[in-house]
Amino acid sequence: MYKNETQEIVIEAPNESRFDIGKKQWEMLSLLTEKYEKMDISSITSSKFEDKTWLVPTEDSFSKPFIFESLYKHQSALPLIVLLKIFIVYCMKVLDYSHGTVYGKVTYLITSFCPQLLGLPNPILSAEKNAPWVSLAELGVHDLYLMITNKSIDKVSNNYTSALSTLEKAQEFEDLQIFLSGFLTPWTHEGVTSQTWTNSCNTIENKVVSNRKPYSSFSEETISGIVKSASKLCQGISVSPEHGIELSNEDKSLPIVAFLTLIKRLRLKYFKGRNYTNLNTFFTRDECFQKLLYKEQNFLVELNHKQEDYLRKSEFDWYDKSINAEWFTELFSIAQSGALWVVLLSTGLRNVDLRNLKTDCLKYSKQYKIWFLECQIKKTRNTIYIPIGEPCIQAIKLLKLLNYSKDSNFLVQNRLFSFAHGPHNNNDNLCRVGNTINRRLSAFAKRFNIKLETISEEDEEGTCHCIRATLAGYIGTNSTLSILILKKLFGHSNMLMPDQYIRHNVLVQKQRKTMLESMHSQISHDIAVSIANKEIAGPKSTELLKGASHLEQKLKVKSKNLSEVDVHKKLIQVLAEIILCDIQNEQTHTLLTPMAVICMRATNHSKDSPCSINTNRLEREKLGLSRAMFSALPRLPNPSQCIGIDCADALATKMHSLPLLEQFDWYTNVLRKCTDKKHKMTEDATHFIDTYYPIVMSNDMLNEAELFRKKYGSALFELYSDNRPEGYFDVK
Repeated sequence: MYKNETQEIVIEAPNESRFDIGKKQWEMLSLLTEKYEKMDISSITSSKFEDKTWLVPTEDSFSKPFIFESLYKHQSALPLIVLLKIFIVYCMKVLDYSHGTVYGKVTYLITSFCPQLLGLPNPILSAEKNAPWVSLAELGVHDLYLMITNKSIDKVSNNYTSALSTLEKAQEFEDLQIFLSGFLTPWTHEGVTSQTWTNSCNTIENKVVSNRKPYSSFSEETISGIVKSASKLCQGISVSPEHGIELSNEDKSLPIVAFLTLIKRLRLKYFKGRNYTNLNTFFTRDECFQKLLYKEQNFLVELNHKQEDYLRKSEFDWYDKSINAEWFTELFSIAQSGALWVVLLSTGLRNVDLRNLKTDCLKYSKQYKIWFLECQIKKTRNTIYIPIGEPCIQAIKLLKLLNYSKDSNFLVQNRLFSFAHGPHNNNDNLCRVGNTINRRLSAFAKRFNIKLETISEEDEEGTCHCIRATLAGYIGTNSTLSILILKKLFGHSNMLMPDQYIRHNVLVQKQRKTMLESMHSQISHDIAVSIANKEIAGPKSTELLKGASHLEQKLKVKSKNLSEVDVHKKLIQVLAEIILCDIQNEQTHTLLTPMAVICMRATNHSKDSPCSINTNRLEREKLGLSRAMFSALPRLPNPSQCIGIDCADALATKMHSLPLLEQFDWYTNVLRKCTDKKHKMTEDATHFIDTYYPIVMSNDMLNEAELFRKKYGSALFELYSDNRPEGYFDVK
């Protein structure tokens, strides 16, 4: 609702069409704009309320303007612009903040927060005239968490969260309620200050355990078996946002849901006035239960939970062949442990954080159209929101169905079903120790004959941390952004812990080893082919060609029956084996540098290489070490500072040095265009010269082109003379 001296506007959203709502919103916006255009704001700005730039007076001059120009570029962002302008008035007139304080807050909102709002799938405070807009209340806490943490790779900005805190406070101001009413920040949701929340996000643990035992991962076969078995329980459960964490009516027909629901209902039906030890018999004889058993017998076979294996033997006909109590309690345990496996494999949660999940942990973002899991991380004392997929959503809903103590806020409960005791009120029913979860996870695997043998033989059993390490290993072997992903996913407060998971993870180590072996084998073969075909140049080429020639003669003598083609193939094979052996034994570096040459420098070389001489000198000066002491150990080259073909360890090959030829062509075109106007040249070089000819001449680029041609002309002639006209590589 908004009212002024003459008019009152009330929005009744449930009873009105979107058109009517939008029309009234814009009427409110018009009234607010009119009000502030008439207001005296000269103490805040010398500009008018509707101006795109507000000049803000400081002690000496109007020097720090609020610039709304970037927002005016969005034709539909007027509600957001009006909000910011009224927010400035509120801060300076109501809160009595200084110009500098308000300038800092609003600048952060304009440069950081507003672009995120307008960039959302459903933009906030943005709409065409008379169309309805959504207020900041539409941003869930999980949405805001994602926006804040994604703004910075490593640290959350104090200034950013401070600005959002003031914006949240501003909803107490009547003129801003239309934009802000219901806006909630993550720190207010957690009951802490913005400073405390920010510090908890940015906490850095300085101690790194250097002797940490490698994290053990499960094999792919183990995880495949677990997922296949667990998916039978959760598959088919609805993930529609309209039902939230609760199950839909359609879900009630799913086998596991039908069994759990019916068993709970039968307990309420038969418990009164009867000995609880006989309830399982009443369940077995119940007509509805017998029909469900018959209908879902294949499902029970898939779970390795056939009722025939749990039949009671008794001399009394009433009790004989009834299903014993263990069958019922185990069914609940199977459902919970299967769901726990899915959640852990989807999120990588620690044991304690899994046990502390709340029943309302499932959050849906209307903006991003995805589900989040709200997790309170004990180790870093903060709350994170993990995006989750369909299997995890289904597992969370199944865990909610399994809740035994309805008054408990905890999702993962200790007691799941009992014939003797009904659900206790005022009982949290929390799994208080981690071994409870570990035992249930192991029992689930054992039921399906899956051995939880980790890749590292030092671990005797599977735990939540092994699952966590497995997920880390999968991410580490499939993403170049693994450290950043793990930091976000695992709730780490720094980059060190994710690195520990990656560095010590056996799956990652195995994958890296495979990749290195493949890369080494490929470059060894490529260099061998280049040497055998005499398609190499540069300082290192002379001794390599001489050695290859000697080796070829030995092959011919040793294998006189081989044809020239076979000798050539054998030469490539032997050369590749020699080069690969040198790489594996760390005899040579064999690096392809940015200058399109291969560095063949020996690893035991103690002198500074041309590419590292400057950086090593600076390092010596910084450490205060003498050159003699510094040079006692082998020094690594610095490929980023490679000097190219002038280095004594450089090898150019026809296969790897094409970028040099392309650069040579470009410089040649530049020279010809500038010195011979009639000469034809490539389109891009012509465009460059026509546009930048004065710059080329003033920056001595012709001299640079001549120097490059002189430096690489002879080497490129050896490699590519058959690809260019005669005389192309001649240098005067």
